[in-house]
Amino acid sequence: MKKKILPAVITCLCVLALAALAESPGLPVNINRIQVLPGTLAAKLVLETDGPLAAPKAYYLPGSPQTLVLDLNRAKTSEAPLVPSSEAMFIRDIQVQKAGAQDLRFLVRLNERVPVRIRTDSGRTVVEFAKIQRGGGNYVIDAETQSQLDRRPKGEIFLDKLDYSQAADRVSFRAQLTDQAVAQVFALENPSRLVIDLYDTVLTAKADVWTVAQPQVSVEKARVGQFQQSNPRPITRLVFDLKEPGVYSLDSDKSGLTVSF
Repeated sequence: MKKKILPAVITCLCVLALAALAESPGLPVNINRIQVLPGTLAAKLVLETDGPLAAPKAYYLPGSPQTLVLDLNRAKTSEAPLVPSSEAMFIRDIQVQKAGAQDLRFLVRLNERVPVRIRTDSGRTVVEFAKIQRGGGNYVIDAETQSQLDRRPKGEIFLDKLDYSQAADRVSFRAQLTDQAVAQVFALENPSRLVIDLYDTVLTAKADVWTVAQPQVSVEKARVGQFQQSNPRPITRLVFDLKEPGVYSLDSDKSGLTVSF
């Protein structure tokens, strides 16, 4: 009888051990390096990690609308982020606080509220702040954008359609493209706008305007048009009128580009 009971007990203990392991939160991801990269059109907060971070939660603090909060689950760091002098007029300071046993909270204090997007892969998370472009002057191409254009084979891309969809707390715009386009993002004011230029892209769909009747999201209107025919390349422009700058996402692939708010 005892011989029959022992295997059953061992099996039960193994099942309980596996269940406990599955429920364990695991070790936190270590942020090895934190740096702020300056830019003409955007400043970037870059977190280099030894593993994939869970999708950060980002939002502007209601009581301090120029402070971006970045909540990271299961993360730790001993790094103290430094703001380079070239960005001191844009980013006031960055503080890192513990938020629970294994969580971190970044407080990024800006001199003005701007659109923000976050990109995460296995060992790198980038928080990109789109700077507001003011004054006249020549059209500016960021150094990173120019590098992408220099590597891209010559040839036109066609934007055949722009789809619009909405959910309870999100709206998305999907540009259907014949190839992956190089995109440059910047912000304008009066009114607040997010601008996305698609290079080497010809608009074959009809130029159009969409009004967004969604109180929970930050965008209220979107439009698409041909900004530049040539000289030296065609540019299709997407413009999003914002109620106020907030967090957005931009995903690009071979068949198109999706912008969500």
